[in-house]
Amino acid sequence: MNAYLPDTTHGQRVWLRVVDGVRDYPTDIIRWFARHALLMGKTKQEADSLATDLGDYVGSSIRETMTDNDMRRIAVLMGERCAKPKKSSDRFITRPFNSKMAFNTVMRLSNEWHTAVADGMGDHENTQFPEPWFPTDREGDLGFIPITEYVELFREGKKMRHCVATYADNITSGHAYIYSARVDGERMYTVEIVFNGNKVSLGQVRGKCNAIPSKSVTVTIKKWCNRNTKKFGKAVIDKYKKNQAENNLRIVSGFDDFDDDVPF
Repeated sequence: MNAYLPDTTHGQRVWLRVVDGVRDYPTDIIRWFARHALLMGKTKQEADSLATDLGDYVGSSIRETMTDNDMRRIAVLMGERCAKPKKSSDRFITRPFNSKMAFNTVMRLSNEWHTAVADGMGDHENTQFPEPWFPTDREGDLGFIPITEYVELFREGKKMRHCVATYADNITSGHAYIYSARVDGERMYTVEIVFNGNKVSLGQVRGKCNAIPSKSVTVTIKKWCNRNTKKFGKAVIDKYKKNQAENNLRIVSGFDDFDDDVPF
């Protein structure tokens, strides 16, 4: 993998950000991202932003091509009690990723998939999301409004011209929550709060057309996130763990039909 490491310090930082973001993927996929990392942006933020979008498409491709038994095998190997379910967005994969694809081909397929998901997830139309992690709040000139239903998430994506509607499954599963950051009622930024391991933290922040916010705006959003995490973060973590425990108890019986004779 290090054969693709750039010579310059700046390039190495960009490259490491991209590769670190896909460290849990199979080796051939990590190698593809390592080979194309510097095409994803000139800064760490730009590269991370595009790599995240491409990673969503790649992850959906992987799930779409796996059988239920494949996913159960992986769950067993990773020490999990139950297999992670496929997502409703996976059905929009028309051509799965493979590591021999050119960068421009993956870009095109990823863009097509994000558009299809945003326009075609009609089964989410009446979906109400879980209770917001943080309440409606302000920090400086920015007002932060939780997006509590799919219709509003779809509107956010349309107004801001990005693919946030594809994150509906992440919200309903308790892995993320989305906020609309506004100035005097006008949508300015879409903010993702994520649950990683044992902590709640700031995820992606996108302006219109996936624009990267300025440093001063990023500082303001981080202050809002940190302040609310101190107040509500523990409650979010406790609720997530409780839901996971309940789900595991319900799904454990799903292993009854697992074919132990299928070789790993």
